Amino acid sequence: MKFLVLGATDRTGVPFVKKALDQGHEVTALVRRADANVDPRAQIVSGDVTDAAVIATAARGHDAVISTLGANNVRETPTLVTDTVRAVVASAKTSGVDRFVIVSAFGVGDSLAKASLLAGLIFRTALRKTYADKAASELLLKASELKWTLGYLAH
Repeated sequence: MKFLVLGATDRTGVPFVKKALDQGHEVTALVRRADANVDPRAQIVSGDVTDAAVIATAARGHDAVISTLGANNVRETPTLVTDTVRAVVASAKTSGVDRFVIVSAFGVGDSLAKASLLAGLIFRTALRKTYADKAASELLLKASELKWTLGYLAH
């Protein structure tokens, strides 16, 4: 398969890209800077992950868009994940790529009910802004017409 990966340079994206390439898949990494540190077997495209036109151009010819994005600084980019999901949904109309896989975090959305009391407290306080962004993105994703898969990672 051929994947467009958003977040290919973060702590979840790096191992995902490596594993996909090791298994024989083709990977294109959409990154902010063309000199980003990405597995040399991957194709690199630089651009803004919140720009639907950029995503549509990069996604053409791919089987799926994969997002492992997370905001490094929630003060600077408080709606990064939501804005990215909005852009991916919009890009599907012109790219023809309607399969979207997104990695979220345990404690977001429906998974919050499965968290312990202490973890739930942390999610609702210390991680409040980050998780609000991810929760809003999940609502957009679920309301979209995309063929989507949502995965949760524990932090």
